[in-house]
Amino acid sequence: LFGTLWLVKLFGVSADVAAAADGYLKVNLVGSIVMFLSVGLTQAVNGAGDAVTPLIALAIANAINIVLGIILSHYYGVLGLAASFAIAYIISAVITLRVIADVLRWRGLREVYRSVGRMLLAAIVMAEVVWVVARNVGSNTGIGAVFRTLTGTIAGTVVYAVVLWLLGSSELRMAVDQLPARFVPRRLRAR
Repeated sequence: LFGTLWLVKLFGVSADVAAAADGYLKVNLVGSIVMFLSVGLTQAVNGAGDAVTPLIALAIANAINIVLGIILSHYYGVLGLAASFAIAYIISAVITLRVIADVLRWRGLREVYRSVGRMLLAAIVMAEVVWVVARNVGSNTGIGAVFRTLTGTIAGTVVYAVVLWLLGSSELRMAVDQLPARFVPRRLRAR
């Protein structure tokens, strides 16, 4: 979420274009995370032998993206276009997750949504911490930029894991259980 303005300025655009592109890229980055989730879910449904449902979910997402893009761009300009992209893929991910739940005959879809909600909350808190750390550490060039990136990455990873732990995330437990025993303290190992 940081460094986008610097990246845009590399193209030699005017200040107003750079500001609009910076905002678009930041909002679009959040939408891209959801898009990757949606694409992964549609591939899971494809792998289960259903190629039609993901096509329908993506067609719905694209239609929503177009309609919302027209409406939101009228009010918010370029940021509205980025927001329409993010909203459309959130809807696509929810539709596809529902299809996966039906295919697998999950009764506990509510727990899946809780799990995704915990991860989303942890990601939002992590993004805010990374933003604060990145603004106050290092610089935009040279070793300062490397230091800024490393500090933001480490802070984000730690905050994400701590928030998941505080929320009692079973996914964190499953991730820790996948690590080799030599990397996990005894008190954290599965019993």
